[in-house]
Amino acid sequence: PRPTYVLHRVGQVVIETDNKLVGVIVGWDAGLRAPPEWIKRKKYTDSELERAKDTPHYRIMFSGPDSSSILIGYIPQYNVKLFQGFQ
Repeated sequence: PRPTYVLHRVGQVVIETDNKLVGVIVGWDAGLRAPPEWIKRKKYTDSELERAKDTPHYRIMFSGPDSSSILIGYIPQYNVKLFQGFQ
């Protein structure tokens, strides 16, 4: 079951707000569940890390730079919005 504070669900089309990438949610975690080496590479400040720990995160599949590639992102909820229409 998805807790009410996890706003999006698997299968929804979303836009990642920093880079304006459109993708589909393929999974979620109720909080940050990344390996320590991934967290290190993100270079979070202490306050950013505290915020991220308690924020739902989504695994999102994006199309890559060419038509046959796929990118998977692990994006915090505060950087995800439902994709509605074209810009």
